[in-house]
Amino acid sequence: MEVKSPEISVIVPTRGRQAQLDRCLDSLCGQDFPREKFEIILVDDGNDPRVREMVSSRNDVRVRCLVSGGKGPAAARNAGVRIAAGRIIAFLDDDCLAQPDWIGRMVRGHTEHPEAAAIGGETITATDDPRLLVGQFLSTCSIRTPVRGREQNVFFPTCNVSLKQYVFREHFFDESFLFPGGEDLEFFWRLFKGGFEFIWDRAAVVRHDRSKSLS
Repeated sequence: MEVKSPEISVIVPTRGRQAQLDRCLDSLCGQDFPREKFEIILVDDGNDPRVREMVSSRNDVRVRCLVSGGKGPAAARNAGVRIAAGRIIAFLDDDCLAQPDWIGRMVRGHTEHPEAAAIGGETITATDDPRLLVGQFLSTCSIRTPVRGREQNVFFPTCNVSLKQYVFREHFFDESFLFPGGEDLEFFWRLFKGGFEFIWDRAAVVRHDRSKSLS
């Protein structure tokens, strides 16, 4: 059983982080947005039965689980897009917590900006570790940059972004990126060069519990 006509589909690629994923799901299931208007698609890139058990134990029709082929987050996101029913496709990482109004702000952003292909939010890192703070700062600084003589939004990290479904009629993530990092930058640069417009809503907040480990 699943949500029949969701307005927005939230896709969460995951692999080997059950505790973080459980907290991520708590943040999504607790959104102050009508239950019947959104679905959550977990794409398990590790084929881990514990993920399916987690979904089953929640007994929530909004949450679906899809097993992908272990090809990395780019392929996992594409797999989720292909079964998503929402007119808006949102992405959140499994180590992120969305603020209660996050889905509502994403939907409102697309409604108020019909010309925009993507709405991106503000990602914060709850840590005092300078390595993680600098990493998040560099990611944020990549969002807006001078292009052709004016400041423009050119990129959003896929831990906090949503796109209109029509974008995926022709554009998907490049599945040659087998590991996290770079696939979202390449994807959005391709969209930007194609003339798509992006809006940055800094009130759509996600907390990213970044790991200190490269692996």
